[in-house]
Amino acid sequence: MKFIKSTLLILSLSASQSVWAGMPIDKEVSCAIGGEKFKTTSTMSCTTFGQTMSMQPITSCEFVTKLPQCPGNKLPMYKEFSEAELLEIEKIMHTEAYKDAATKSRYFLAATIEQSLSSPDVVEIFSLLQQGLWYTPKQSYEDSDYMRAYHKSAKAAFAQEDYESKPFWRGAQAMVFIGEGNLTAARNNIKLMKTDNAESKDYLKSYKRALTYCLKNPTDDKLCQPTTSLREHTDKNSTQ
Repeated sequence: MKFIKSTLLILSLSASQSVWAGMPIDKEVSCAIGGEKFKTTSTMSCTTFGQTMSMQPITSCEFVTKLPQCPGNKLPMYKEFSEAELLEIEKIMHTEAYKDAATKSRYFLAATIEQSLSSPDVVEIFSLLQQGLWYTPKQSYEDSDYMRAYHKSAKAAFAQEDYESKPFWRGAQAMVFIGEGNLTAARNNIKLMKTDNAESKDYLKSYKRALTYCLKNPTDDKLCQPTTSLREHTDKNSTQ
């Protein structure tokens, strides 16, 4: 499961679509290690209606199983593992780091596993921790270990020159900084939100305007929550 790496894809997610909403499909999957079988819920189709201030997609398929996790050994099935990775993970499972992470958010555990591999993907790690803020907010925002890992992973991911959608995820981290009261760091992220992709510029400008508003009005509970739809800012600006 890869993070959204294409700015164009982010733009397509932001567009309002009029297709049928997804229908839930229950299926049985096998754990990549141990073969334990468990049920998950997926869908054949999913409509996206835009994104929130934290870049979380707003969809018609919120019922799907987010990051399936094996019930027994707690392995999060966050990607297709290679045979070599599975051998490494079997050893990682016996470490105290794995056992401790397994008591936290499943996204934190997945990031811990990826970080422990011999060839970790730093963008994947950031992806997992960002998604954890979306889908397990209580286990994430309220966990100091999680938030330290999140900011550390963001720094590593943003150091990658070929990370195409970096400006949007800098914005997502800026939203976190605003929530933490670290307005200096938020302001710096917003300044760094630049892109050469002409197709993304209008949407990126809209996002930067919304973030700048929240930088100046961090206590606006209606427009400056991570779960606030970016469209609410667009609607506000169109009526002014």
